[in-house]
Amino acid sequence: MAQFVPMPTSFHDGLIAWVPKTLAGTTYQFIETAQGFARPEVPAIVVWFGNPVPIVGHSLIRTVRNPNFWMDDYWGSKFSVTLFVSLRAYDSSELSAMWLDFIRQVDDTRRDRKIQFRGWEFKEILRSEAIPMDNTPESATGDQVYMAQIDLKFEFEVASVSDADYIRKANQSLYVNEAETPMTIVSEVFERTLTCALRAYVEE
Repeated sequence: MAQFVPMPTSFHDGLIAWVPKTLAGTTYQFIETAQGFARPEVPAIVVWFGNPVPIVGHSLIRTVRNPNFWMDDYWGSKFSVTLFVSLRAYDSSELSAMWLDFIRQVDDTRRDRKIQFRGWEFKEILRSEAIPMDNTPESATGDQVYMAQIDLKFEFEVASVSDADYIRKANQSLYVNEAETPMTIVSEVFERTLTCALRAYVEE
């Protein structure tokens, strides 16, 4: 059975703030809706989300060095979601200008959104095409609407640093035989990845 989760508020709000709204020098109405063609406003940028789809189950996602120089383990899940963007205008030239500038801004800023820093990132443009005229609705005034559809793929994670207690040091004494002094092996954990250094010495 597919697993669905609500999008984290930080992801939703950060993504909506990132989506370009001023195109070719004009700031357009920006409308988020649950249905792509339910709003009559023109010209406008209308967006809606698909359902998040799990791509990585609960597991160790990454390790990050914290200010105390320990490595923090981030455990959680990763999801993929599509943002559907509908650009709408009254004439084809305005739509073309909106469309070109939207793609340009997405490409220019995509590297600023990395999942290890913000918890989400832009992955790729899944679709970018004009909607045929016979499939576009009329505006509230009855005028013909020119539309372009752009589908953007994102990934976000739901993760946190594990609060599990980690073994820092373990001692083990080995006896070659009863007549010999013991050899002590000391294992010291320096990072939370549980990488350890082994040190052996003979006690006198």
